Amino acid sequence: MNVVKFGKRILTWILIFTGCLVSVIVTIILVRGFDARRMPELKIWHTAHLTSEFRARDMKPGFTFETYRKREDQLFENLKRSVYQQIAIDDQHVFNRYFTEAFCHPDRQEKNWNRTFELHPEHPKGGVLLLHGLSDGPYSMRALAHMFHQQGYYVLVPRLPGHGTIPGMLKSATWKDWVAATDLAAHHVRSVTGPDAPFFLGGYSNGGLVAVYYTLNMVNDESPIKPQKLFLFSPAIGITRFAAFSGLHRVLSFIPYFKKIAWESIAPEYDPFKYNSFPKIAGHQLYQLTRLTQKRSMSFRIMESWRGFRPSKRFLPWLIPRLAPLRW
Repeated sequence: MNVVKFGKRILTWILIFTGCLVSVIVTIILVRGFDARRMPELKIWHTAHLTSEFRARDMKPGFTFETYRKREDQLFENLKRSVYQQIAIDDQHVFNRYFTEAFCHPDRQEKNWNRTFELHPEHPKGGVLLLHGLSDGPYSMRALAHMFHQQGYYVLVPRLPGHGTIPGMLKSATWKDWVAATDLAAHHVRSVTGPDAPFFLGGYSNGGLVAVYYTLNMVNDESPIKPQKLFLFSPAIGITRFAAFSGLHRVLSFIPYFKKIAWESIAPEYDPFKYNSFPKIAGHQLYQLTRLTQKRSMSFRIMESWRGFRPSKRFLPWLIPRLAPLRW
């Protein structure tokens, strides 16, 4: 009898503790939701949804990188119709990248570096695939691309899904989309250079993370698209565990009154080739991919130094300045 009473008491305390924990979490989310309402107003580049963006589910037989480029053309045409031509009067000023007459508008630069680009030497001695970071665009890899090109390499810098258009598109992009786009690009590089030429893969920040994850998946693959060398510039391999909670905003963000809680920052968009605003769900995608990459790297023991990674609030500064062959 005493055992039954003791069991009921334990169950009661567990229920009370669970209820208190849930109440605390809900309270925190509500407080954050009301606090987020003080953020700047969302603009059309935060709320619009563009069609024709590539998704991992599009990877079907016959879908090539050339198809990817055509989809990108359609995406940027949609950007013009849905955003450039719909800018409110108050947002038509010279410090808004989405106002076509602004000095920082991407199309008014020497080249729209938000788009996928490739550099072809006359006789390529190998291929290099470079991946940009989260909220960046291909522009951030421009200097590296020209360096490799000057050394005789064919270089491809793809615009990863969700990037180069409007920050609102990062709300629907996933890490699977980035990896799928990388796979398409890798196959394209090989189609240009042939199966026997050197193939290098590099990336900055989130692009470095995608490069590592993609390479780890190729460890036991004898496919010619397996990169022979990696260049990693501050790869986002270790971030704080608190990033695991970056997806909790979805409890409230679907309610119009609390829609701003979906954003970590809402800022003026004056940089022609990088988003200043950042949705929380993009950070959650980054966190998911870091966890998968860390587990995969520990499994394969590719580099002993990866074992000691500590979570940090910033991307782990790690630079491999020279070509270093991977040892499978």
